[in-house]
Amino acid sequence: MIFEEEAIKIADDASRDFRDVLRNGRPVRVIDGDAIARAKLRVDVRLKHLRAYKPQIWGEQSTLNVKSEDPIADKSLDELEKIIADLEVKDRVVKEPHRKMA
Repeated sequence: MIFEEEAIKIADDASRDFRDVLRNGRPVRVIDGDAIARAKLRVDVRLKHLRAYKPQIWGEQSTLNVKSEDPIADKSLDELEKIIADLEVKDRVVKEPHRKMA
C-alpha cells in the first residue's frame, strides 16, 4: 500500500531536520523542531489510515494467554480433598504456640 511506503520515506528523510542559522555572524546548523514535528504528524496520519483500512495488520494487537498453569485443575475430587486436608493440618501446626520441651 502506498501509505506504508510514504510513512517509511518520510521517517527516513532527514534532509529537513536541520536548518542553518547565524549566531555571532557564523552559520550554525540546528535542529528544526517544527520540521520534525510536521514529519511526525505526516507519518501518524498515514499510520491511522493503515490501521483503519488494514486493522488485522496495523491495528493494536494484544495477546491474552488463557492456558491454565493451575497444578490442581486436573485433580479428582478425592485428590483435592486430600490436598485441602493436608493444608488444614499444616495450618494448625503453624498456628499452634510453641511448647517448651521439659
